[in-house]
Amino acid sequence: MNWQGISADLPVALILMIVAAILGGLIIWIIKQWGYRSLKAEYDQKVGEYGELSNQHNLLSGRHNELETKFNQINAKYLEVQEKFDVQARQLKECSAKRLELEQEVMVLSPFRAKYEDLQPKYDAAQLKIDNLNTEVHSLTVKNTGLSDALKEERKENMDLKNSLSLLHGLQAKYDNSQKEIEGLNARIAELESAQTETPPKGSSPKKESEAEVLARIEEKAKNLNFERIGLATIDEKDDLKIIKGIGPFIEKKLNALKIFTFRQIANFTNEDEEKVTDAIEFFPGRIGRDKWVPQAKKLIGMDEDKEEVILERIKARAGEINFERIGVVAADEKDDLKLIKGIGPFIEKKLNSIGIYTFAQIARFTTEDEDKVNEVIEFFPGRIRRDGWQSQANSFVEEKEEAQGGN
Repeated sequence: MNWQGISADLPVALILMIVAAILGGLIIWIIKQWGYRSLKAEYDQKVGEYGELSNQHNLLSGRHNELETKFNQINAKYLEVQEKFDVQARQLKECSAKRLELEQEVMVLSPFRAKYEDLQPKYDAAQLKIDNLNTEVHSLTVKNTGLSDALKEERKENMDLKNSLSLLHGLQAKYDNSQKEIEGLNARIAELESAQTETPPKGSSPKKESEAEVLARIEEKAKNLNFERIGLATIDEKDDLKIIKGIGPFIEKKLNALKIFTFRQIANFTNEDEEKVTDAIEFFPGRIGRDKWVPQAKKLIGMDEDKEEVILERIKARAGEINFERIGVVAADEKDDLKLIKGIGPFIEKKLNSIGIYTFAQIARFTTEDEDKVNEVIEFFPGRIRRDGWQSQANSFVEEKEEAQGGN
């Protein structure tokens, strides 16, 4: 091996290696510098883009705040408009109800308008005749001035006749009062005669029964009457039953002992009720029918039989005035026996049914406004529904029904 040749070339090789290393490092440094500049340029570009985006973000944020403010303003206006809409909706509903009421009134009044249009020409003709007659009367008055003294005498006689007539009316009133007293005495006589039918033991005098004892005995017979049919009443609701021909003071006391206080209860009598009451008050058989208590009572409360249907139709026409959204709508086949409520008799129940009130639940929902309106519509005594406590009574019946259903 030629070691000398190799050792001579070694420095050259080292130099070449060093030069190569320097060139390689230089090349690497150049590459790194170029990469750094490229990254720096890209970084600067990104920083510029970020600044631009930040500006856009600030602009959009400001726009967002502006839009949010406008949204709040618009929302406030929306709520205000919604409130106005609700008010107008309620007013529209009220107007619709009023319109329905007016349409019903127009339907009721239409026949009268036709009659008015038919009668107007007749009225005009009659007015013309009256004017002509007034002219003739005036002419005759002027021509007959000489009769004025005689006319004064006639007027004086008429005044005397009026005074006499007033006196007769007073006597008639006294006669009517006397007649009622006589009827009471006749009833008392009949009671005494009835009491005397029992022959007392020999050597003893008959015991005279006091009025209180008679009324106490009659009061026991009240349980035989059908109050579901004739209706319940209290002494606070008492009518003057003596107004009915055939009822004197003592007969009235007997009826009161049976808890019959009002014309309406008597107006609801059937033939069966008349017989039971006659027996209970120990009256002459058939006397109630002969004296026509029932027609008299119906007339006193404005409930003539031939008018009942007309009354119900008139009341039914006002059903639209009741607030069924509050008390509820119920079908007729779901009806309760409303006569169980104190103060509701058969005819009042018919009136309530005619306007769509069938159940205790509906009455239990009554407000003060409903009580007043129903009172008015069914043509009942003012404030009577509230005084009789229909709403609280109906609540009790509703609770009883719910308990019964829960038990089942």
